[in-house]
Amino acid sequence: MTVISCTAVPLSTLTGTARRFDLGALVGLTRPFNVTIDGSGTPSVSFGCDVALGTWGRFAVDELRLDATGVRVALRGGPFVVALGPTTLRPVVVVRAGLAGGELSRLVATSRKLARKGDARSSGRNG
Repeated sequence: MTVISCTAVPLSTLTGTARRFDLGALVGLTRPFNVTIDGSGTPSVSFGCDVALGTWGRFAVDELRLDATGVRVALRGGPFVVALGPTTLRPVVVVRAGLAGGELSRLVATSRKLARKGDARSSGRNG
């Protein structure tokens, strides 16, 4: 039987600071995945991603945060392009939830944009 022993040696402390590590292939000016280690206040680790779903839309994990007080999750999907004849829908869905101190908090929100194809009013207007 082989016994392997390891000793963890901290190279630096994160007290009062946060460090973000961006991972994955560069897309535009950002990378699709990130990990943040935060030593300020309550130490925590957060994960996130933002991934394009082709021409269909986007999916993002804005935050998956783990700390001593609980867990927080924030997800976002869209805008998804849904063509319905002369009208195009661009729905967005946001889901947030957290568990801290034995209590569950949650939020679900949606947004939509309606415009006829070629309509000059279709840019930048939510309805």
